[in-house]
Amino acid sequence: MAVTFGEKMKIEIYGQSHAAAIGVRIEGLPAGMPIDLEQLQAFLERRAPGRNAWSTSRKEPDKPVFLSGVKEVGSKLETDGDVLVAEIRNTNIKPNDYKNTSVVPRPAHADYPAWVKYGEIASGGGAFSARMTAPLCIAGGLCMQWLADMGITIRAHIKSIGAIEDVAFDPCGSDDDCQCMIAEKEFPVIDDACGEAMKALIAHVKEEGDSIGGSIECMITGLEAGIGEPIFGNIESKICQAIFAVPAVKGIEFGKGFAVSEMTGSENNDPYYIEAGNVKTKTNNHGGILGGLSSGMPILFRVAMKPTPSIAKEQESIDLTGMTETTLQVKGRHDPCIVPRAVPCMEAAAAIAIWYLLMEEDMIHSGEMDLSACRHEIDQIDRQLASLLEKRMDVVRNVIRYKERKGLPVLDSGREKALLEGLAGSCREETLPYIQEDFKGIMAVSRQFQEDHRLQYGLLGKKLGHSHSPYIHQLLGGYEYGLYERTEEQLDEFMRNGNFKGISVTMPYKRDVIPYCSALSDRAKACNSVNTIVRLADGSLYGDNTDYTGFRYTIEQSGIDVTSAKALVLGSGGV
Repeated sequence: MAVTFGEKMKIEIYGQSHAAAIGVRIEGLPAGMPIDLEQLQAFLERRAPGRNAWSTSRKEPDKPVFLSGVKEVGSKLETDGDVLVAEIRNTNIKPNDYKNTSVVPRPAHADYPAWVKYGEIASGGGAFSARMTAPLCIAGGLCMQWLADMGITIRAHIKSIGAIEDVAFDPCGSDDDCQCMIAEKEFPVIDDACGEAMKALIAHVKEEGDSIGGSIECMITGLEAGIGEPIFGNIESKICQAIFAVPAVKGIEFGKGFAVSEMTGSENNDPYYIEAGNVKTKTNNHGGILGGLSSGMPILFRVAMKPTPSIAKEQESIDLTGMTETTLQVKGRHDPCIVPRAVPCMEAAAAIAIWYLLMEEDMIHSGEMDLSACRHEIDQIDRQLASLLEKRMDVVRNVIRYKERKGLPVLDSGREKALLEGLAGSCREETLPYIQEDFKGIMAVSRQFQEDHRLQYGLLGKKLGHSHSPYIHQLLGGYEYGLYERTEEQLDEFMRNGNFKGISVTMPYKRDVIPYCSALSDRAKACNSVNTIVRLADGSLYGDNTDYTGFRYTIEQSGIDVTSAKALVLGSGGV
C-alpha cells in the first residue's frame, strides 16, 4: 500500500508495519540538494522505538538506505534530480502477537474501517501503524536540513501529558536558543521538572496496563511574509494535511487557537511595529498566519494526540467472522504514550508542508548553478547585511555617547586590529583576505560615522546622573543633547579639544571654564560665572551666563520689587 502527498513535489509512503521494509519515494526534487546522513540519522533516532522506558520495547535501527535519487560528490551526498527512494528494513517484527486481532478489531484503531474497505486487518496495523512515520521522518528530516540552509527552523516540544503541562514557547520567537536545546534532549520538554512529572505519569499508566494522551507544540521561525495562497491554498490546510498523516492526531490549533472565541477584537488583534526595518507584531495571537498567508512572525501551532489505543486492559469488541460480541486483550509491544516519539514527527510533517509551499512559490531551485536563484539569495543576504550594519551603527552611536560622557577616547585602533585578526578563526582561508578588506571598509565608514555623529551640544559637569537636561532639550529643541561628565583632571583636554558647538556648564566648573573663553558677555563678567559656552565661527569660545537672565525673569514675572532688598542665597552660592 502506498499513500501520496502533493503534486509539484510528490511524496509517497509505502510498506507496512510488519512488512520486510517501509520506505518513501519523493518526485520533483531539484538536483544538487545536499544530504547530511549523520544529521538525518540523529533525527530518525529521536523517533525510533525501543530507546527508553516510555516507548515500546520493539527495537529497530531505523537506518535509511537510499536506492535512487542521490549521488556522491566527493565525500558528500546530494540529490541527482531523479526520483529519490529511501527504505528502512524492518528487523524486529512479531506478527504472531497480533493473531487474536486478525478478525477482532482493536477499539480506537483503524481495524474495523480497514476491514470494511480492504477485507482484512493487517498485522500490527499495516499502513495505519505509527511505524509508518519513520519514512515520513526521512522526507521531513531532509526538508528540515534544506529549510535550515534557508534560515528556516522548525522545533517542537511536549506541551502536555495528561493534565501536566510544560511551559510554552515564546510566541514571538525570542527563545530560539531554548528551542534548539530541546532537540538534544531525550525527553523533549522545556522545563525538565515538568518532564520528570510527565515520565512518572507515563510509568504509572503503563503499570496499570493503560495509556495516556497529550499535546505537542511546534514553532516555525524564519519564514518570510507572504507565503501561501488564500482559500484552498492556505498554509494552515497544507500543514494540517501533513500533520494528520501522523497517527493519533485528533486536533490542531494555530496561535491562540480556540481561546480567541473568548476574546474581544482589541485583545486578539496583534499590534504592528517596525524593528530594524522589519514589520513585526508585538504579540502573536494569529500564530504567524493571516488570511492563509505567512505574516513573517513565527508560525505556532499545537496538536492534540489521543492515548495509544493498544492497551493491556481487557476491552469490549466483536468477532467479525461470526458477528458476535467478545472481549479482547491486546498483546505485543506498544508505547504507553505516543507523544514523546511523535515530537520529531510533527517537525517532519511541518517541514514537508513548508518545503512544498516554497516549491509552489518557485522559491526552491536546483543545487546546480541557477543565476536567478543565486541573485535572489544574494538579494536576501544583502538585505540582512544592510539590517545588521544599521544595527551596528546604532550600537556604535551608543558607544560614542558613553565614551563622550566619560571622557574616553572615541576611536580605538586596538579593537579594530583585534577584530581583523579574529576573523581568521571565523572564515575560510580562501575568503579571509577579502572579508578582512570588507571589514576595513566597514571600520573606516564607522570611524567617519563616529566623527559625523559626535555630540554637538550637551551639559558639562562632574556628576550628571541626576540630570534631565537631555530629555528637556530633545523635547523642546528637537536635537540630541548629551552629558559630558569630566573630572578636574579631564577638564583641560575637553575644553581645548572638545568637538562641541555649544555646551551648558554646571557645578563645579562655572568659573573654571572662564580662562578658556576668548570673550565673555557683560552678565558673565559681572557674575564672574559662565554656564553657557558657544563656539564662534573662528573656533573661539564665547562665555555667557543665563542663570542671571533666568533668575531676573522669574523675579520680574512675579512682580517682586527687589530694590534695596536683602537676599538670602541657599546652597553653595554657585549662582
